[in-house]
Formats: sequence, C-alpha cells, structure tokens
Amino acid sequence: MSSIQAISHEVQTFIKSRASFKLINFASSSSDIHQSQLDQQHHRLPLISSLTQRLLILDSSFNPPHKAHASLIVQSLLHNYDPPGTLGLATVNKFSVLLLLSINNADKKTAKPALFHHRVAMMFQLANELKKHYGVAVGVGLTDKSLFVDKSRVVSEYLATVVADANATRAGTNIPVGI
Repeated sequence: MSSIQAISHEVQTFIKSRASFKLINFASSSSDIHQSQLDQQHHRLPLISSLTQRLLILDSSFNPPHKAHASLIVQSLLHNYDPPGTLGLATVNKFSVLLLLSINNADKKTAKPALFHHRVAMMFQLANELKKHYGVAVGVGLTDKSLFVDKSRVVSEYLATVVADANATRAGTNIPVGI
C-alpha cells in the first residue's frame, strides 16, 4: 500500500468513525514508501513529550498548504518564546505544532472528502519540512468540528488523555493550548 493509499484509508476511517478528533501518525507522506520508512526515525517525533511546553495549532483548510502556512508557524515559534536565533534542533519538543484539518467547514457546507487525503498528504510534507528545518514535533490532526471553540475543546480533551498518561513520568504537566 502506498503512502497516499494509507492516508486515504486513515481519512476515510476517521470520517466513518464519527470521532471528533484523530491524530494521524505517519512519518512521511512520500509516495515512495521505502523513503518514508528510511525517514521514519529522523522525522517521527512524539507530538507531546515530557519536554513539551507549548502546542501551537494551525487550523486551516490547507487547500493547498503553502509558504504562508509555514511562515505563520515559524513566526509563532519565534514570537516572544525564545531569544532570536535560538530556534533549531536544540528545541526538539519544547514546542510542538499541530496542523489541524476539519472535515466540516462552517462557511462551506459542501464537503469534498475525495480531496481530504490529498490535503493530508501535503500537510505531512509541510510537517516534515518543519521538523527537518526547525526540529519541532509536528502532528497532523483531523476533526469533525467546524467552530473554533469546539475544535479547542476536542483537542484539549485529547491532550488531557495524553498528559494523564505522561503524568506517570512528569507531575504537574500543563500544556497551554490555543488555536
């Protein structure tokens, strides 16, 4: 199964599940599955670890992901969080980024689910570029929520379960979440 087929399967499984949020775990969206396997060790960082201090969420239609999306993320990482020039591989997992795609859009009622897997594949390409150049953990998530308040709630609920699991090794975890 190629990466695009695997991504398509994940998207369709999410849609059919009626779940509110899913973090998709792929190392790479490369169409060459062998390259994806080779890149897996370098690119796959946990979205939330014991070192994570802040989760930055970019909620977009990613139709398609482009340089402006990357610029928003990089500027958010740099803005008021670290001294200039310190963002790099040394910040692995201090900051994490979630690229969030909703399968339901509040202002566009006609969904085109056939295109979602292509968007998700491109989101993984963007995620891999951010990981490679900035050393931050980047996850790709899907939600069925269309309103920001609902998206924030389901992501917070997901993080609460992740943090609860992590609290066995790190007491007092409090990760600021914002969309």
